[in-house]
Amino acid sequence: MKQLGFNLIELLIVMVIVGIIASMALPSYQSYVIRANRGEAINSLLDIMRAQEDAFINNSGYTTALTDLNYDSNQTSYSGKYVISAKKCSSGGELTECIELVATPQGSQAVDGNLTLNSRGERTGKWPE
Repeated sequence: MKQLGFNLIELLIVMVIVGIIASMALPSYQSYVIRANRGEAINSLLDIMRAQEDAFINNSGYTTALTDLNYDSNQTSYSGKYVISAKKCSSGGELTECIELVATPQGSQAVDGNLTLNSRGERTGKWPE
């Protein structure tokens, strides 16, 4: 009599093959998600820096209060994976001379590290080349 279907060994072999493929694909996918979230944070930093430059032109100075720029005091990137804050540049000088924006990663994004951008165009972190 001819048997139809799969036996247990065949199913186990298929499961092992699927497991190997998934273990190779998952790190690449996670890396892609981290890069995509970083891109959102960079866009948020650039948007806020544009608002800072507008404030500088109108008020002859920058502001550390993002609420002055119509943003939340704890502004996040679009996905919420980064919290963005403003502070006086760490390189010294007055607030009227330089402002620094910092995007701090949250949750699973924390492995990515901070992104910074200041009004002099200096940036740190994993910016695209």
